[in-house]
Order: sequence, then structure tokens, then C-alpha cells
Amino acid sequence: MKFREKIEGDTDWFKCRCGNEPHSDGFFPCDYDGRIIPPLIDGKWEGHLYVCIRCGRIIEQYTLDVVGVTNEDAAFHNANFDWENY
Repeated sequence: MKFREKIEGDTDWFKCRCGNEPHSDGFFPCDYDGRIIPPLIDGKWEGHLYVCIRCGRIIEQYTLDVVGVTNEDAAFHNANFDWENY
């Protein structure tokens, strides 16, 4: 399925189509399935995607295009993410 959604804002501050913003539920670095991934030691992460924690949209970091939505497995992973090791 090809998504044709774009997120409002710019790459420093944006608002998801569900209404989520960085100061609300937030966005986290993720893989292509929408699973939250911890950053590398230098604060960067592999890839260029964010997941909206509220609705599960997967957002391309540089264009703010919605490239997918988390599946059930990724949503379960995110709901049970080990924040102690983030």
C-alpha cells in the first residue's frame, strides 16, 4: 500500500495528522516496520524514520512523508519497549 500523506511542519518541529506533537506523546526513531530503536552511542540512529507513538504512522525524517503504519507486532514491541535500556 502506498501512502500519500504528508506531516505538517518542518523537520525540527512537526505535528502528526492524529494531532500528536513532540511535547505530547512524541515520536521515536524506528525501523522500517515502526519498531522503536535506541539511538547509537553518538545520539544518531540507523535509518531515517520516526514512529508516532499515538497513531503508529511511520514518518520519513527528511521529507515528513508518511511511509507506512506500524503492524500489530511492531505496536506490541513499542507498547512493551524496554525504556531502561533506551
